[in-house]
Amino acid sequence: MVYHLFIRLDGQNIDFDSICAHLGNDLVADTMTRKGDKVSFPKMFWYAKTDYMYIEHKKKFAIPGPMVEYQKAFVDFLANNYKLLKQCKVKEVDLHFVVYEEPPSRACFQIFSGNDMKRLAKYNLSIPVDVYIRGKREIKKWEKEIELIWGQKS
Repeated sequence: MVYHLFIRLDGQNIDFDSICAHLGNDLVADTMTRKGDKVSFPKMFWYAKTDYMYIEHKKKFAIPGPMVEYQKAFVDFLANNYKLLKQCKVKEVDLHFVVYEEPPSRACFQIFSGNDMKRLAKYNLSIPVDVYIRGKREIKKWEKEIELIWGQKS
């Protein structure tokens, strides 16, 4: 199983610089887009309707072994900076939880520990969850690559 968490911040006239100054050692700003900016994907584009920012872990993905450390970076950032985000004109906060799993398609996993859920419950944020099924070989190869990045096994 491979995990990918990221934060999406939406608002108008977001103070990106102030938010970036508080990301700490584990998180990085991945995308910062202003309202009206052209957003391109292969074979399509649109214009941003709001300012938005994506924040990711510097190691991007995790496997079960380092998952507690990986999640902690996001929970700590939100718990320590939620008031700052609102002061920086962030209107919506989403903490996306993406899981890549191998067949069969039934997946059972814990999103956050009880203590982390308690910490996050104080804030007005959404936690969308996506589960993608990938081939067994693809997942195993990916897990080995992530083990090397984290320096530990799942």
